[in-house]
Amino acid sequence: MAATRNGNGDGGVVSTGAPAGVPTGTNGARRVIAIGEVEAGLVRVLCEHGVRDDDATIAARHLVEGAARGYLHHGVERIFEILDGFERGTLSPAARRRRIVDGPGLASLDAEHGLGAPAAAEAMGLALEKARNTGIAAVGVANAGHLGILAPWAELPAAAGMFGLVMTTTSPAVVVPGGRTAVLGTNPIAYAFPVEGDIVSVDFSTAATTRSTLLAHRESGEPLPLGLAVDERGVPTVDPEAALRGGLLPLGGEFKGALLSLLVAVLAGPAVGAAANHRVTGTRWMTAPPTKGDIFIAIDLGQLTDVAHFDEQMRSFFDHVEGDVPGVYVPGEGSQRRRLRAERHGIPVSARLAALLSPS
Repeated sequence: MAATRNGNGDGGVVSTGAPAGVPTGTNGARRVIAIGEVEAGLVRVLCEHGVRDDDATIAARHLVEGAARGYLHHGVERIFEILDGFERGTLSPAARRRRIVDGPGLASLDAEHGLGAPAAAEAMGLALEKARNTGIAAVGVANAGHLGILAPWAELPAAAGMFGLVMTTTSPAVVVPGGRTAVLGTNPIAYAFPVEGDIVSVDFSTAATTRSTLLAHRESGEPLPLGLAVDERGVPTVDPEAALRGGLLPLGGEFKGALLSLLVAVLAGPAVGAAANHRVTGTRWMTAPPTKGDIFIAIDLGQLTDVAHFDEQMRSFFDHVEGDVPGVYVPGEGSQRRRLRAERHGIPVSARLAALLSPS
């Protein structure tokens, strides 16, 4: 549906990362560096730590994509969590993904605690290949590292004329309303589809906000809006520190939001061979290996319906909503505008990251 110009600008929903300019917890002045320079530096760093060239390129490009679209907490600054995982031995730089299930329209991979982005690229590529033959395909991944933003993976099928859907679990951060203990992840969902050559792209968390928002508010000293989180006693709080000890509320702050998160927890959890959500580790803190799950779904619209009919109906829908609600636009336009600006001007990086990217 059309998006109001709030939230992350892409669907009027809570983003899976903080917009550009929000503090990230990496102290020091920021520098703006050209996209190509940042990507090359990240590839070099990853390869120096034992990541294969092709996996390093995919991972670096995806980190840059997150930052270029404006989500710094799910962009290039994530390299430090990756390196921490390598150092601790909880994330494997040279993991070889294993195909556990391989059917006509279904597959699952065990990422063996390797990087998330290369596993995602393989999984969605496999889903696309199978969907061309079967019309619809789903590929699950277990035990991969953090995925970053999800939208680019959903956009791969959309660019091929298909409907793409991606879901992933995260370590517990969200309470069931009335509870005191985080048992659900922020569990984002992304989907994308083509309309007359354009791509509609949606990427949102199923939590009321994100952990990145809590960290940013803790750093700035600003209170949270009421209705986003609870403290360790289950009492609503505006204190970001208390919220970090307690948990986020689900999307909308109500039980229906928890049910949406549960959908992700099932399909991107035990259904693909991954851990149940309350047992997921390794998506934010690298003290334990990643045990989360991901699911990548591709639906070939041309095998399901008449594409001309689909295009006409969806274009009519968006035109109607845009005429009815002032200041709305198609989901995905905001992040693409930010990306175009980043291509022209570069992306902001912390002083710490700038030093890492500089060849020794």
